[in-house]
Amino acid sequence: MSVAIETLRAAGVRVLMHAGWHSMKAQFKRADASGARFALVFGDDELARAEVALKDLRDAAVPQRTHPIATVAEWAASLRNA
Repeated sequence: MSVAIETLRAAGVRVLMHAGWHSMKAQFKRADASGARFALVFGDDELARAEVALKDLRDAAVPQRTHPIATVAEWAASLRNA
């Protein structure tokens, strides 16, 4: 998880991390309130598969997508330009 966050920051993507003890719903609300466009989900299932789920917080019609953590650098530019 921290490698992905560091990679995004190095690519110029602003990253805020809300992790931990709150429910997923509460964490999504907090991300939305921060003005974030996207939420990255590093859940137990995703980490077990070395993936991260990408959720668009501004367009509910866009389905949540899952990406291999190893390709973070490849999609960092698209996040920055979105």
